[in-house]
Amino acid sequence: MGLENRAVYPNIVEDPWFEASIRSRSKSFTASKDLSFLGCIERYQFCTNSEAECSPLTGFYSLSPDPSQNLDLSATQRAVFRLLWKAVESMSLYVTLMILNKDPLLANNYLWGGGGFTSSPLPGNHWQSEVRNIFNASLALLQQRVVEYASPPVVEFRPGISSLKHIVRPTDSEALRLCDQVKILTTDYTSFSFLGVVLTLLAGGIIISTNMSLPTVVSWMQLKRGKGLHQRLEWIETNGLQLQRMACEGRGIGPWSGREDYAPSTVVVGQKFSLTKLSLEHRNRSSSEYELLDQTRGAPYRSFITP
Repeated sequence: MGLENRAVYPNIVEDPWFEASIRSRSKSFTASKDLSFLGCIERYQFCTNSEAECSPLTGFYSLSPDPSQNLDLSATQRAVFRLLWKAVESMSLYVTLMILNKDPLLANNYLWGGGGFTSSPLPGNHWQSEVRNIFNASLALLQQRVVEYASPPVVEFRPGISSLKHIVRPTDSEALRLCDQVKILTTDYTSFSFLGVVLTLLAGGIIISTNMSLPTVVSWMQLKRGKGLHQRLEWIETNGLQLQRMACEGRGIGPWSGREDYAPSTVVVGQKFSLTKLSLEHRNRSSSEYELLDQTRGAPYRSFITP
């Protein structure tokens, strides 16, 4: 990989690939060489679950795409080997640099200023970060190629002609089965445990059913055995709807049915009334009566009593 370094640094850069030690008139530093090169060797190796059974650690094209020449694999393993062999071919350094094009270097993140040539100082081992970043990009390409095997991207060459029409489907049953076994993490879907959902719904249903049926069952047992009737009546009359019924009866609203039910109702269906209006009228009438009584007695205080 060749590098033409035209950046300007405030300090000397000792990194062997980005070396900058030439001092300019502006007291900044420029590259020591017009061109500098970084050479890399790529070696690949395929292994089974057992580390003792591996292919030779060598160049990619020294490994045959026929798995039988490298390892003793099952039918499923051979299909995975062929898939990975094609994917590894796309993660080579040459292909990775072609895809990254003009932005493969992390050193671009150190540039600042309007001209784009002024850079912050680089550490002495920055070339290792660059190699590590390119290697990580190649691993991302490897993952992408495996995903594209099961879900090929759609590229429209011209109207009516797309890349899907030129896909050669595998004929091997094991290779076809891999199409349904490739799974990746994505934000488009959410993975959950079906058993956990079922158990949660069952437990919640049992709790809700118990809460709804327990008062009825206990009330039936109390009536059947003739015990706890006082507690049963207290449970019923402290219910909010029953308390409202008793407040209505105190204002002469009624008659009522369902005195021992969860929701009492008036005997006359559709009977309309306003408890607040009756309460205000009763309070005003009672206040006037007791106020008149106090005035006749000549009491110094006036008391307002509402039954």
